[in-house]
Amino acid sequence: FPGVLIDIDRRRAAELTMRRSEARFRALAQALPTHVWTARPDGSVDWVNQRMLEHTGLRTGKLLDDGWITPIHPDDLAVAVARWRACVASREDFSAEFRFRRHDGAWRWHLARAIRAVGADDERWVATMTDIDDQKAAQATLAELNTGLEQRVEERTRELRDALDRLSEARRDHRAAG
Repeated sequence: FPGVLIDIDRRRAAELTMRRSEARFRALAQALPTHVWTARPDGSVDWVNQRMLEHTGLRTGKLLDDGWITPIHPDDLAVAVARWRACVASREDFSAEFRFRRHDGAWRWHLARAIRAVGADDERWVATMTDIDDQKAAQATLAELNTGLEQRVEERTRELRDALDRLSEARRDHRAAG
């Protein structure tokens, strides 16, 4: 009997530790200001946090399994899904940028990242999706400003060359007359 009691005590302690760890993970995942989700080893989503539900306006059941692809922009869907499936198959970390529909119909750019988390007897994917729409807009604005600046520099350079050519021509004319 002592061996049985020790085994049960150890198992109960391990189960309690696991429940506490899972509770900490879920609390952390709910506290983060980003979308958090987990997936089974085959890549099918089995849990999403409240932020993802609020963002999409969908119920949990609509986002599970392969439902998470529903809010992805049609132009980004094939690449995002192919990348996810390739990472699941190769067990490599996942990273992709795509537009994700918000509950009001607006499309927002997101950076999705997932890593494989392997425990003693459990394997899952743990993922986040961060809204990077403002960052993308700032990059686009900066690119436009750079293009405009390059065009102005080219125009000013051309104007300066033209002025220098006119000055050189005026000097030649002045020497020829003198």
